[in-house]
Amino acid sequence: MIRPIQIAFVIPAIVAALSATACRAVERGGAVEQASVYIKVEAIGSDGKPCARTGSGVCVAPAGLVITNQHVIRLANTIRVVFHAATANEYESAAEVIGVHPDRDLALLQCRTERAAAWIPLGSTRDLQLTNAVRCVGFPLGGWMADGNRNPSVSISVGSVTSLRKDADGRLCWIDVGAPVAGGNSGSAVLDEAAQLIGILTQRYESFGRATPVEYVQELLGAAALDVRFDPAVAPEDGGRIDVVVKPQGPVSDLLHGLVWIPDQDPRSIRLKSADNTLTATLRVPPRQDGQPVLPIVVQATTPDGLVWERVVGLNRLERPPVALRGVIDSITLQRLKANGWRWDADAPDPFCKLYVNGLLVKQTDAVRNQYRFLTETAFDCQAGDSVRIVVFDKDLVRHDLAGEICFTAEPGLTVTRPTAGELQDCEITLRAVPLRPAALE
Repeated sequence: MIRPIQIAFVIPAIVAALSATACRAVERGGAVEQASVYIKVEAIGSDGKPCARTGSGVCVAPAGLVITNQHVIRLANTIRVVFHAATANEYESAAEVIGVHPDRDLALLQCRTERAAAWIPLGSTRDLQLTNAVRCVGFPLGGWMADGNRNPSVSISVGSVTSLRKDADGRLCWIDVGAPVAGGNSGSAVLDEAAQLIGILTQRYESFGRATPVEYVQELLGAAALDVRFDPAVAPEDGGRIDVVVKPQGPVSDLLHGLVWIPDQDPRSIRLKSADNTLTATLRVPPRQDGQPVLPIVVQATTPDGLVWERVVGLNRLERPPVALRGVIDSITLQRLKANGWRWDADAPDPFCKLYVNGLLVKQTDAVRNQYRFLTETAFDCQAGDSVRIVVFDKDLVRHDLAGEICFTAEPGLTVTRPTAGELQDCEITLRAVPLRPAALE
């Protein structure tokens, strides 16, 4: 299902991209609708019981890499991806999640395909303008649109860009499109006039859809494909030489050659040398500037299939640089019974149950019979080493009706599942590093 949600999802991630040479993919793989996939998920529902749901996705590499929305595959037990749905060439593949993006409700799936999949090349939003024509390719309404027991056919809706929404830093964060979309379109590809991917449909409103820009897809892909290390791990304060080592990982097994450069300091690139499937180079970094705990380094690598991957990695300028984290509260559930034996309001749930993170109100709950559950993803920002205190109040601060609290020290990759005190049954909270985004790459 597609729904307006507060989005920020978690993975240690940075920046990635596919080169324009991938445009030949449409010729090799056929029409763009062949690269759109139907996703079937067996998962755990909001009531804690098994449920089935469907969504859309798009294949972005011949090795079977599929991009969809994280909320499509959330709490999934099994994920099945249908290629060429409702055609003579239809086949299904099991899939596993190999990464999620911490900001924009994206998930990267690796499908176990027996043959090269049709895929869509990645474009760019750099020249995107209002009223530009777009196409949304996916599976609205899912199984409701199927004939009998078959899987549904792909649908293409035509519209135009109605708004380009930017965040506080001036970076494009949403593309609003005036095109007919419906539940089941979550994860649909949004294509420009050149049939290149410019976004992933993520939210649906009454008269328009909202898409995550393709640059976030690029970040997720690069983080999954390239392992980048520096030696020394902390750059000298006065500057000097740093060895860069790049190895393939995840969906990438071979690297041919590549480049490395410092975007905010020196745009000139240095060629990476190849040996034993490892790319290396020596990079000269400038002296540390005041207030610069991390220096962005861009690494670009080419694989034998002609794809070019990019990743931005932060080179530490301090022994202990601050690490920005984003926490996501997937759920907090109150116990059905209070300590004194009586239930939480069952027929008339309390409208004043609220959630605070370090004293700041971040959400008022949705009520579920006999319990309260925070279902939509709620995000907060912190730094590694910070003490975090999450508090749930059944009523309001004036009444001091504390339902429970969750306390922990923030660290990258931390998952919190046990409440600290009070009448809380369970929780699911995750923390990941916020991707690095030098202005020169936006």
